[in-house]
Amino acid sequence: MRMCQQRKNRRGIGEKKIKLIGGNIMKISKIPKGLSLILIVGVMIFLLTIFMKSNTPPQEKSISSTSTMDSIRQCQEKARDYLNKGRYEEAITELKKIIKIDPNYPYAYKALSSLYAKHQKYLEAIKTSERYLEIKKNKNMFDVNDIIYHAALLEVEYGPDEAIKFLESYREIFPRTVEIDIKGLKQAKVEGTLYFPYFREDSPIFKK
Repeated sequence: MRMCQQRKNRRGIGEKKIKLIGGNIMKISKIPKGLSLILIVGVMIFLLTIFMKSNTPPQEKSISSTSTMDSIRQCQEKARDYLNKGRYEEAITELKKIIKIDPNYPYAYKALSSLYAKHQKYLEAIKTSERYLEIKKNKNMFDVNDIIYHAALLEVEYGPDEAIKFLESYREIFPRTVEIDIKGLKQAKVEGTLYFPYFREDSPIFKK
């Protein structure tokens, strides 16, 4: 009798737990084991599917990235072809298209600045070069030749003092080059000539 009573008590405890878990909606004890297993597996698959979708990069993004690079390459090829034919305005148009596609594509700015300088549009060349240097700086990619080129633009447009001021900001990165070029700029100022050879009248940049 005692054993039967203990079994009843255990069942009662089990039923109470089931009622607490199921609440007023449903008693788990009444759901067949096979069906409950199917429901659990189904819920797990559903949650896993949602998780995978939320953590998988969308395929459209990679396609879009590939499409962007293809568009840039096409514009580059056209710009190169126009340059070879001496059609500089068309080349500038293609380079501007690249910048519109990707405003952080540095080499389009570099090429565009060179074309502006070739046509003695130094203000446009300086602004474009500034943007190029800004992008390179953000990527921690410093090139001494880019610094010298920009200093040369400043010298021809604003004079040696502006070029010296600009170079001073890069003294810690390129100490030897900056020291040499600042001395050269000061000497050229005394002589009344341009220190950097890029934009002199006899420079190859102005030869057709």
